[in-house]
Amino acid sequence: MKTDEDGESVPVTKLIGEAGNTTAEQPTTKPPPVSEEVLQQRAAAAERIRALMGGKTRDNIGPASNDEITRKDARIEELQADKRRLEIENIGLRSEVEETKAVRKPEGEGEGSELGNLLRAWDRASQGAREKFKARLGLVAVEPPAKAMDDGLDIPECLRRAAP
Repeated sequence: MKTDEDGESVPVTKLIGEAGNTTAEQPTTKPPPVSEEVLQQRAAAAERIRALMGGKTRDNIGPASNDEITRKDARIEELQADKRRLEIENIGLRSEVEETKAVRKPEGEGEGSELGNLLRAWDRASQGAREKFKARLGLVAVEPPAKAMDDGLDIPECLRRAAP
């Protein structure tokens, strides 16, 4: 630091040239003080900006700010209302399904109905039993299976080879 003619110390900065050596020391000066008129203009501009923003200041920013908490509370209430609506809708749909099942049971293939028992017996029956049943009812004319050569080995017909 150097002193000026009044004896006060003045901060200086060193300028460094391209070769890396210092060229000269120049004193740094403070900017001149701002006039009262400029300060009033700044304050008026800030007031206009606040008025445009609805009087709200942006001092209250962040996840714990009152505005953010209010916004999140409103969103939580909205989501809770949606959840409750969906729960009620779910209960209604489940009751409709139960009513539909109760209406269909006596007509259809319920556990105790004759048609249901008959269809389950048909599904469990072998192909031969089905053919005999159809023949008894006269639905299909069934010819007795041709007697294949009986060699006593009980080989199914689908696995037998035809003789050359």
